[in-house]
Amino acid sequence: MSRKRPKHTNSEKREEKEEVKNKKKAEKEKFLKRIFGEEKKGVVLVAAVFFVIGFAISAFMGFSGSPTTGMVVSKEDISAKVVDYINNNIVPAGSSVSAVSVEEENGLYLVTTLYQGNEIPVYATKDGIMLLVGTVYDMTQELEPPPEQPEQPEQPVATCEDVEKADKAKMEAWVVSMCPFGTQAMNGMYYVAELFGDKADVIVRYITDVDGNGNPTAMHGVDEQNENQRQTCLREEQPDKFWDYIHCYVETGDATTCETTSGVDSEALNDCFENRGKDYMLQEAVDWETIYQPAGGRGSPSFFMNGVKISEYSFSQNGRSPDNLKNILCCGMNTQLPECSEQLNTENPPRGYGVIGTGEPSNPGSC
Repeated sequence: MSRKRPKHTNSEKREEKEEVKNKKKAEKEKFLKRIFGEEKKGVVLVAAVFFVIGFAISAFMGFSGSPTTGMVVSKEDISAKVVDYINNNIVPAGSSVSAVSVEEENGLYLVTTLYQGNEIPVYATKDGIMLLVGTVYDMTQELEPPPEQPEQPEQPVATCEDVEKADKAKMEAWVVSMCPFGTQAMNGMYYVAELFGDKADVIVRYITDVDGNGNPTAMHGVDEQNENQRQTCLREEQPDKFWDYIHCYVETGDATTCETTSGVDSEALNDCFENRGKDYMLQEAVDWETIYQPAGGRGSPSFFMNGVKISEYSFSQNGRSPDNLKNILCCGMNTQLPECSEQLNTENPPRGYGVIGTGEPSNPGSC
């Protein structure tokens, strides 16, 4: 005869549930501490990402809907604001985050940050007021200073050993031509392409979508699509003029003047644009969707070394500086070339159009 299991009282059931709940909470806190370390006011920075960001978003949208003021700040500005706010208010003193990319998602900005080698997504309202990292922060209000943390030497999160090798190294950056971070990347790449010439492949690709009518489109509209197509025509049919044109374009943004000063054959460029440019762009769209996005490509810029996605800021805080990009390219070589020992500029180029060395602060991000 089987023995009946004793029934639990309501009090015992509540205690069991509380014990399970506390155990799960302890396990979560242990995991988060291992990844992110310090806590601030009960909120661990990464908790926002892996455990409660979904709840925070739904709760926030529930009480205030879309951006609170109706204003919309640019991706570039939200990137800088989020990084500044997190560094000044949330992470412990002696540590910092940087921005990797900025995208639009569910009516908010999704800002992917880099913290101690981990990519951590956080959300901000488009008006630049509210920040969601596990709880909702009002970025117009300062918090108490975070606790001091013993200063620790920075550790690189990527080395040459992490880079795929090839006999002829190939660095590709997927961009859109009017994205400030895309032009920043091309600005740095120009010096690398000039240094190595045909000894290595330094290639700009263009993130392209296709509309319902089968026409190529760009992230920032028709003007950007036209410029993407012009630059692709130069890359494909006037490669000896491509980097001279790009160098002028990323410094000035003046396509008409750059076409003249870089010696572009305007008649040939127009012929390409009208008759073959669309096909080039549709191929860019296919490659982006079927090869590079599945391999990790996201915003502008997305860097690939020998076909493998890399984060340029994993190698240096000035990830898009000519010297850092040169070093990454050399890391992808089976046998390093003499040019690898040459020193290039270690500063990040300006975001948007501008001359490298103008002193604009570094702020990694993407469109």
